[in-house]
Amino acid sequence: MPPRCREVLILHKFESLSYAQIADRLGIAKNSVAAHMVKAISHLRSRFREASA
Repeated sequence: MPPRCREVLILHKFESLSYAQIADRLGIAKNSVAAHMVKAISHLRSRFREASA
C-alpha cells in the first residue's frame, strides 16, 4: 500500500479523524483524502482475497 494511503487510513480508522481534519493535517484536499481511502480499502480487499485463496 502506498505510504500516503496507509497514513490516511490510520488517521481515519485508528485516530478517528474526519476527512477534513486529515486534509488539514496533511495539507491536501478533502477529495484527495477520500481518494486515498478508496485506494487503501481496495488494496486491503485485494490482499485479503489473496490470503484467503
